[in-house]
Amino acid sequence: MRGRLALIGLLVSSLALSGAAAAASTDGQSDAEPGFQQRTPAAEAAFRDVTRCLNSGQNPRLDVLYLVDQSDSIERDGLADIQRDVLTSSIGQLQQFVSREIDVAYLLAGFSTSAQLLTPEWVDAAGSESPAEIVDQALNVLPRQNNLTDWESGFRVAIEQFDRRGGDACRMLIWMTDGALIAGSTEESSLESLANICRPGIRPDGASDFTGPYTGLVHQLRERGVPIFGVFFTNPGLVDGLDGFQQWKISFMQPIVEGSGAVVAPTNPYGRLDLQGYPIDCTEMQNGVAADGLANGAFIRSEDPVALAVEFLRLDAGIAGGSGLEVVDGRFTVPPGTAYFRAIVPSTDWRLIDPTGSAVQPGRVTEAESGGATSIEVDVDESLWGEWTVEPGGSAVVYLFTGLRLTLDRDLG
Repeated sequence: MRGRLALIGLLVSSLALSGAAAAASTDGQSDAEPGFQQRTPAAEAAFRDVTRCLNSGQNPRLDVLYLVDQSDSIERDGLADIQRDVLTSSIGQLQQFVSREIDVAYLLAGFSTSAQLLTPEWVDAAGSESPAEIVDQALNVLPRQNNLTDWESGFRVAIEQFDRRGGDACRMLIWMTDGALIAGSTEESSLESLANICRPGIRPDGASDFTGPYTGLVHQLRERGVPIFGVFFTNPGLVDGLDGFQQWKISFMQPIVEGSGAVVAPTNPYGRLDLQGYPIDCTEMQNGVAADGLANGAFIRSEDPVALAVEFLRLDAGIAGGSGLEVVDGRFTVPPGTAYFRAIVPSTDWRLIDPTGSAVQPGRVTEAESGGATSIEVDVDESLWGEWTVEPGGSAVVYLFTGLRLTLDRDLG
């Protein structure tokens, strides 16, 4: 059912996540749970970048680099277990690509006062060691430090490792942090680091006129064809209690990840600097997405542990080639031609009703739990095409899969 079909000259890319986001904006479910935010064009394009690459060759490969915050605030703010669980689940989901004849490897790097590898080399996702064992070992390599949160050092390590890796594999960078950039003991050191990451001319009261060329670290990653998925996770209300400079620096995450966005004036005062909000680009943009030849990025902000887990399950479904499906009041329609679908719910207690009115038993599905969220994968044939119901349905997300890998012959030019 999940065979591979090569169709010369045809490339089909799936619009991951955006289908679910569009459903939330059109079906009246404006009170979606945290983490189900509307996606920007750049974020949608980032998922297209990955699925397009994976569907564009006869022997697809995927290299994923996880860039993980190792500052002590992760422990202090009660986020260490969440980070560990989500990271373990995400790596576990990579094994699904292996079953679809994709060669997958991943590398873990951590950053705080400096950056270093958490796994000594790229790990084959088809290996026998469990993701939980690898993550436990990796997160103990670099002791959590209470000094800096040096984003810049992390991005430099990512570029170095992708360059050393070489080859023609598809690539992804998943950047996870819970706090603002702290690159030194002075405000000037953080401003200089933001300029190195994004682009020159960053000032507290506004960015200077800039005509390029872009040379920041995230632009260099885009030039190398690396889509960036940036995850900012925190506890409800935590950002509200930060000083103004911390708030201001956190707001740089979206333009850094997606290429363009708005720096936000802080809600809390910061007497030493006149911190203003303003739009800024960190790379060359065209109509809301990265310019031709540059990879895109998707920024994910979550203040709810379950919602963060949902975002990673959605990411997995997206890069696996799933196509987002509208869910209205817990109901969705599986169209003819569907081989299987994946329903993602923000709960470990779920219920699925098939078109015949029968409840789906857990033994009939492939179930994956992560951080209080669940991904339920269901094989279907023509007898199960039609209207389904999922509970809880208010924030459920569904992805459809045809079971076919549509590929483009690269030799055609």
